[in-house]
Amino acid sequence: MDSRARVCLEHSYVWTAGLLILHQIDSAYWQEWKLFGMDGEIQGFVLGNVVLILPFLYGLVLVRSTPRAAARFGLVLSGIGVAAFAIHGWFLSQGHREFRVPVSLGILVAALLTSTLLGWASIRTLREGSSG
Repeated sequence: MDSRARVCLEHSYVWTAGLLILHQIDSAYWQEWKLFGMDGEIQGFVLGNVVLILPFLYGLVLVRSTPRAAARFGLVLSGIGVAAFAIHGWFLSQGHREFRVPVSLGILVAALLTSTLLGWASIRTLREGSSG
């Protein structure tokens, strides 16, 4: 596997996962579950994040040992990052007040950028036919 592609996969995966975890921390502050019309409080949100975050941390472990497997996780993670930006953009366009502070917006924009790069790096890694 091309070392540039591997470095791009590693870095974009770390940044995307990190930014999306930061977004989930921010989401707890804004009580994001209410935006989606979900009943309950923080407990369900936290448990949902176990399902969301742990698989992608496992994918991070795979980046060095089996890049192709990590690239599969990366494609999904990339999609989640793009979706998070799109969903929150829609909420903002509907006049919701949540996530309007500079840090919240910055995290979402940065996650979109790193997610796009991660998607590209993941596709490139899968196309190169590296073992994994």
